[in-house]
Amino acid sequence: MKQLVGFEKNYDWGSIDMIPNFIGQAPDGTKIAELWWGSHPEGPATVDSVLLTDLIKKDVAGELGQGSTSFDRKLPFLVKLLAANDPLSIQAHPSRQQAIIGFDREENDGVPLSAPSRNYRDSNHKPEVLIAMTEFRAMVGLRQISDLIDLVDELELKKFREYLLDGEDLRSTDPRNLVVNTLNLDKTRGQELLKELSEALERTPMPRDWMRDAIETTKGLVKAHPGDIGILFGLLLNTVILSPGEAIFVPSGHLHSYVHGIGLEVMASSDNVLRGGLTSKNIDVEELLKVLNPEILSDPFVTFSDEGEAILTVQDFRIKHTVVEGEQPLEALVGKPAIAVCTSGEVQIEDLHLSQGMAAWKPARESFNMLRGSGELYTIWA
Repeated sequence: MKQLVGFEKNYDWGSIDMIPNFIGQAPDGTKIAELWWGSHPEGPATVDSVLLTDLIKKDVAGELGQGSTSFDRKLPFLVKLLAANDPLSIQAHPSRQQAIIGFDREENDGVPLSAPSRNYRDSNHKPEVLIAMTEFRAMVGLRQISDLIDLVDELELKKFREYLLDGEDLRSTDPRNLVVNTLNLDKTRGQELLKELSEALERTPMPRDWMRDAIETTKGLVKAHPGDIGILFGLLLNTVILSPGEAIFVPSGHLHSYVHGIGLEVMASSDNVLRGGLTSKNIDVEELLKVLNPEILSDPFVTFSDEGEAILTVQDFRIKHTVVEGEQPLEALVGKPAIAVCTSGEVQIEDLHLSQGMAAWKPARESFNMLRGSGELYTIWA
């Protein structure tokens, strides 16, 4: 078992100091958005300066276990430390079948993997869990239409009603139509709506209930992305504010955006993202609408068992949270590949010392045994 060194990703929405401060390093002026712990080809982590992808290729059975054939002899999950200083794009991820079709299509069309217009960088789905390390603000899933109408009425958005809501019986508005209408607004109407919304945000007294969170989020979107039609999703999507240790699950097809905070993200090993706004990256509305799941996501929060394991329905990964005080046994996970991340304090797994923001790689041929120290550990395995 050895330290796993993450692959650094630098995006505009990242932060100069959030991740360096979290992992105990001095900022160097570079915006860091994510650290990737995994074997995805877009950003493989390293063990003793050797790419995890190369270690796996040399000994698939030893690194991933005899069951690796069930996930195509690849590590099926990816772990990230994410720091959102500004909002991420309005986005959704494809199902496995959609990813296979989209990837094959772009391969056949000769679109380079590195092309900015490329939508599918692999053939996998990307259900994901985000666990808050700090207070974390996110937009997740379409808002109930009745709540959206109440919010629109509170802000007195007449043009929003006229342009985006269906007919006279507004509460029967189809959620999919609402997203389609928003993403396909012509430039003139889009700017009219944004002007109306900006004026409403300035004049409306701040309410005390859930509307406050939605309005605060939307104000932040206006500041970070002035003139971007994605601002309207501050109204369309649920705002959730996570306390440290709380987690949300985002299934394939559901719109979301991570707005601000540091989080530990666990997902199926994929980098397939379809975007609809709040970004300078490629936006493909037609493809986003193909993968869109318009069902209302009423409760995205993840429940953890008394033993600390996240209760999930996905097959690609499992997550366990352990509070370490002194010396205690750790589930051996014999025959299973695992990544362990220390998220607070200092812990020691066997002879490997981890402080906050450090990760360990446990190949399938090895096992966890004893855990020592004082801190918190998240273990991810398949």
